[in-house]
Amino acid sequence: MNLNTGELSFAVNEAQAQVLKETLAAVLFIQEQIAKKNNTLSTMGEQAKRFIANWESEKYRKSLVGGKA
Repeated sequence: MNLNTGELSFAVNEAQAQVLKETLAAVLFIQEQIAKKNNTLSTMGEQAKRFIANWESEKYRKSLVGGKA
């Protein structure tokens, strides 16, 4: 991260870069909406994360960007 400009750079292929871009945009949108509604952000626990990681659709999504399925 360039601390002067706020620019982020990653050494990834084009597909992975697109996933990063879309994920970051989604995270920022969600955080903005939570703040606008004066709600509190809460995160998932480890058990919930493992549950989602084992979904077939999540394994497929990871395989599209070269992650371990």
